Amino acid sequence: MKKYLLLLFLLPLLISFTWNGATISTWNGATISTWNGATISSCSADLSSSFAAVTGATVSTSYESNTVTVTLTELCSSTAPISVSGGEYKINSGSYTSSSGVVSTGNTVTVRQTSSGSNYTKTTATITIGGGSHGYEVTTILGAPTGVAATAGDSQVSIAYTGATGASTYNGYWGTSSGACSGKTKVTGIGSSPWVLTSLTNGTPYYFNITDVDANSNESVCSSEVASTPHVPDSYQFGNNYTTGTPFGVFDSVNKRLYYERFQAPNTATIDSIRIYASTSGYVKVGLYDNAGGYPTTLLASQTVSTAVTAGQWNTIDLTTPCTVTAGIYYFIAVLGDRPNIFTQYATEGGTLGWISVSFSGGYDGYAWPNSPPANMSYVSRLCITAWGHE
Repeated sequence: MKKYLLLLFLLPLLISFTWNGATISTWNGATISTWNGATISSCSADLSSSFAAVTGATVSTSYESNTVTVTLTELCSSTAPISVSGGEYKINSGSYTSSSGVVSTGNTVTVRQTSSGSNYTKTTATITIGGGSHGYEVTTILGAPTGVAATAGDSQVSIAYTGATGASTYNGYWGTSSGACSGKTKVTGIGSSPWVLTSLTNGTPYYFNITDVDANSNESVCSSEVASTPHVPDSYQFGNNYTTGTPFGVFDSVNKRLYYERFQAPNTATIDSIRIYASTSGYVKVGLYDNAGGYPTTLLASQTVSTAVTAGQWNTIDLTTPCTVTAGIYYFIAVLGDRPNIFTQYATEGGTLGWISVSFSGGYDGYAWPNSPPANMSYVSRLCITAWGHE
């Protein structure tokens, strides 16, 4: 009789049946299934909210999730097992742990993990309660753009850069003072490289930074700063740009009116004009020769029309046809003057400072540029002349 009474007592707690080879039992409100020798519980937990994902996290930094409240499902007993992978958790106000434990309805759970040591990388700490899992995701910040370089133009600067993995768009920062991004004007959504900023003031230095922005509007730290000064189309000069000469050039010691200077071009560029610092007002013609064999051999460009020059200043004489010169190659600039003392001071080979004495002997307007230097060329000072052009 006692045996039957015990069975009647246990029946409300244990109900078991077999279906498709699996034994399914209900024990004290929890469903337990045995399949192929393994026991599977359908107990899980409802959370008061999801663990909010973190984006734009700093690399190798500890992040703590929002706190959630646990409600065990009706298929659980009064407690359920809890475990974690990829991080730690704490129950209520307890200490963080990575060991397994148990949790009850009404308990709170908080998750903690350390972000990846790499930029724009997602890591997940997963909490498992009973048979259900909940993830806490942390994605590290975008890397800053690399290879940032600025190229100046006329009233504009072009900034080139290489975006980091994960970048969808870019922000640009610019200003007239060097410093952090926060002190500069921000331009959002500038698109892929290059960023061209226009309507700038020529001659004013500007400073630039670039940041990456991902699809979730997370922004990277600022790139390294670059500076550039917009200007009129790129120009340069080679030659002697001071008003008294010390090295030597060559001149026609008989006619005393044709002068050559040898210069090395610092850039591959187009020469538009020759500039002369005149000692006496008068007229000149200019030419540009190659340096074949170490002396002027072929006339490359010239201005054969007499051009007036004014004493005490630099005078620009445009070439009839611009000429391209090659970086590192030597060239000769030739100047023909119409009167004595038309050029400024020079130093003789002996180092004595004096004036160039040019005796005009006629035939100036009809003078033909020679394709090789006259036999009577002699070395004297470098004249105060330069070639002027643009890249």
